[in-house]
Amino acid sequence: MIGVEGPYVHVAPDGSEHPHFTIVYVPSERFGRHGKLDRNWINECVTVDGRILKLLEANRDEVFIEGAVSGRR
Repeated sequence: MIGVEGPYVHVAPDGSEHPHFTIVYVPSERFGRHGKLDRNWINECVTVDGRILKLLEANRDEVFIEGAVSGRR
């Protein structure tokens, strides 16, 4: 993970507001020597009871962030 963007606000059809954020990451093998083309995004993330979930997904997928050794192995 190289950054977090947001918060952004999704306004539902009923007018309720749902804040969310974006996780920006690069593959661990590119960390430390990555460029703009290596960036990836996980959009519309929300925190629920200490967990990171997707705002508009109707499933129980959860995002886990783990440390990794950068560079070649």
